[in-house]
Amino acid sequence: MKILFILLVIISFFNLINAGFDVSVEGKKLVYVGTKVDKFLSSIILTDKSCPTVKILFTCIRKGKDGCICKSNDLDFTKLIGSTVTFNGKYMDGKDTNTQHQIIGVPIPPPRDLKFTPSTEAGLSLVSGNFLRFGYDVKTLNVIIGGKTKKLNLDPPIPKDATKFNVQNLGGSGSFIVQLGSSTFKLNFAFPSINKIESSNGQFKITGSNFYTDKKLIKIGIGSEVLAPSSILSVNNGLLVFNYEPKLTQTSSIRVEVDGLSSSLSQLKFPPVPLSINSIPEIGGDVTITGKCLKGALGDKSKTSISIGSYTCEIISQTSNEIVCKLPPSTENGGSKKLMVSINIDGIPNTNVLQYSYGIPKILNIKQNETTFTIEGTSLGLKDVSRITITDQNKEENTITPTEDDEGQKSLVFTLPSKIFSGNIVVTHDEDISNKLDFTTNPVLTEPLTLAPTEGGLFEISGFYLNPSGIKPTIQIENTGKTEPIECTDATLAIDGSKLSCTLSSGTGNKMVAVVTFGSNQPYRIVFSYQPPFELEPIQKENILEIKGRNLGSDASLVELTLNNGSIKADSLDNSVASFTLPENAKSDNKAIIVVDGLSSDPNGFKIQILPVCKSISSTNTDGGSVSIIGSYFDSKSTAIVMIGEKSCESVIISSSTTLECIAPKGSGTNNPISLTIDDVQVPLQLTLSYNPPTIVSTSRVDQIKGGNVTIIGTNFAENESNSVTIDSRNCNNIVVIDSNKLECSLEPLIVTKDTITSDPDSKSFINLTINGQSFGDSIFEWNPPETETPLPTISSSPNLPSPSWSSSQSISQSPSSPSTKSNSTLKPKLTPIPNLNSNNKTNTNNNNNNNNNNNNNNNNNNNNNNNNTTTTNNGINNNNDENNHSDGFKICQSIKKVEKYKIKSVSY
Repeated sequence: MKILFILLVIISFFNLINAGFDVSVEGKKLVYVGTKVDKFLSSIILTDKSCPTVKILFTCIRKGKDGCICKSNDLDFTKLIGSTVTFNGKYMDGKDTNTQHQIIGVPIPPPRDLKFTPSTEAGLSLVSGNFLRFGYDVKTLNVIIGGKTKKLNLDPPIPKDATKFNVQNLGGSGSFIVQLGSSTFKLNFAFPSINKIESSNGQFKITGSNFYTDKKLIKIGIGSEVLAPSSILSVNNGLLVFNYEPKLTQTSSIRVEVDGLSSSLSQLKFPPVPLSINSIPEIGGDVTITGKCLKGALGDKSKTSISIGSYTCEIISQTSNEIVCKLPPSTENGGSKKLMVSINIDGIPNTNVLQYSYGIPKILNIKQNETTFTIEGTSLGLKDVSRITITDQNKEENTITPTEDDEGQKSLVFTLPSKIFSGNIVVTHDEDISNKLDFTTNPVLTEPLTLAPTEGGLFEISGFYLNPSGIKPTIQIENTGKTEPIECTDATLAIDGSKLSCTLSSGTGNKMVAVVTFGSNQPYRIVFSYQPPFELEPIQKENILEIKGRNLGSDASLVELTLNNGSIKADSLDNSVASFTLPENAKSDNKAIIVVDGLSSDPNGFKIQILPVCKSISSTNTDGGSVSIIGSYFDSKSTAIVMIGEKSCESVIISSSTTLECIAPKGSGTNNPISLTIDDVQVPLQLTLSYNPPTIVSTSRVDQIKGGNVTIIGTNFAENESNSVTIDSRNCNNIVVIDSNKLECSLEPLIVTKDTITSDPDSKSFINLTINGQSFGDSIFEWNPPETETPLPTISSSPNLPSPSWSSSQSISQSPSSPSTKSNSTLKPKLTPIPNLNSNNKTNTNNNNNNNNNNNNNNNNNNNNNNNNTTTTNNGINNNNDENNHSDGFKICQSIKKVEKYKIKSVSY
């Protein structure tokens, strides 16, 4: 069984791939031509759930060895409905030529003769053609308009006719693509059609069809002229309104193009339009006819004739807007009345009605200048004779006396009460009554009473005649291009029409337009602005300038500061404070202006004082000199005062926007307070001036024991009560500063005790100089060398030394200022005290004993090593700290041993 099944599948496969038919239509027949096929097409079965099954029979003949031509019976194309198509056939050769077999791969006839021209207006539209449902389950029609696919619903959803069906057209213009099965068709919406053209005062209305609704897609051609897009006022599918002012009387062609689809040409006549004619006395004379298209387009070949009633008016001059002609005298007493004015130019007569009467007041025009109105015309009379009667919007008559006239009786001037918004006007002169002319006042808008702040609020418009129709107006703000639209709500009108108010939303801007509409009347455009910025308070924070004020808005990108004729954009805006980054060359400005969205603050400007931002100051010597304050926003035109402490820094010069220079007074020390005043305004500073610290170049010498006056040469010396000089920890008092490079001090004599340590006269001692808290110290001070005296006789080192004897004249010296008495007969040994273990001086001086006959100084070098100090004498003998345990007598003996080496001056116990 499996083998048999496989064979059947293989046979069926070969049957499928042998089918090769092409389909065509001849009249009402389907024709299939087979090439390299093994079967005749015998029938096509169409089945569909919504319709009866359709069976199409074919008659076939051979074509060559393996080809055939099969034709159907005549078909009713309206019934060819079937979402499922089955092709059957019989073998052309062989024993099994009578059995029906299904044929796969035979093409179905594609849709053809498709017609679909939908209106530009949405609604039902008919789709027609053949084979529209042959093998298709059509539920929607796919239409591609402008690159977007739209599915149009069938109506009814299941049509019974295979050659047509209705769809719900969505409307559109131009061309589009229809997809039906695998076929696509490029089709067009219906072409525009012109039915009727009407005109009035330069506005034309074309009624017709398929104009669509988008002005941008419309082109109107009159003759060889294509109208500007701005002339098209409105458009819908059946009405097109546009402005056009013909200049000459003529017949022109007109066409309308919608999205590339053009209407057929229509003819449009532009007749002469006489609008006014002045009245003259019955004796005749020159009359002037004004209007439009009063001259023909043929130039010198044009022919014009004018008839006024039965009178012929001979042309004197002619332009497109005015004709002057000579009218003969009236044949009637008092002048003929109500004569028709007829103008014919090149066979085209005027269609409007204009009447003429001799000697009758004629109102041609009314001009309004705020509350003053001027009637223009002919035979209007004089102000003391003529009367003006106005029937107002409430049908009430108002008699007004003219205030001015002219000798030619061509004008009357009067003031219109504010309660009258509209009506008609008549002039009566003697017994003659002029024509009635309707008028509507234009609102007389003054400057807005109240401008709204930028946070929004009351907006008021004042004026006259603000309610000509008696209808509550609406106020709309034209789109300003801003992200948030501006609205004016709760419009309220004063009873007398003198004031209109609304609540304006938050915003900013200058020269915006409020469109005020009274019912269906022509809207009025009112230019207004938000309140300008004011109450501006600038505050400088170094390089940031903050300006607090009112009406700054909420968008920093719209805020701009004009400073020194330059513009600075705001960096931020928060809580009515705008922040600006000052440029390096910013200067004070008494006429600064802030602009918010084009709206400036007071044009006289406001004051912004830019104070310098000081960052550093250079140092100088104590005798004064040039210092530089480095910072920003220095203005060479400003008056600057610099104080260093209580002293003035003279010769102030602002050399650049970043540098101020002055001559500092004499002084010393660090952190000297600096104050800076710019144009009488104190600049907040945290700068202090430090004078250069002192240095020592050289010093004079004095005796280490006797002391004396020391002269110090160096730099940056200055008088100050805190000055000090120390030499090896000895104060040099009574400091006198000679000048910045020289000072003197007094080193008191050394009070020599047993603990006194003197410095080595052959080495340099540490000197420290402090000038007002600034110090200089170094081991550069040199003592005078010891005095040279006759050596003392050698003293025996016998252990049986006699005890020293002292005379009263050799008493112990207690005062450093007591004079020494030299003696060669008595020996007073020098005592060597224990060194100071805690000394941290660069050089330590040991105590010296004075002997009347010896002035030699014995300097012992002290070397500190942790807690073990060693005193080294000049003869190389080292004495350890246990020398403290020796008695005074032992120390004297030790000193006697050294007598040949030292000169003893005095001994103090």
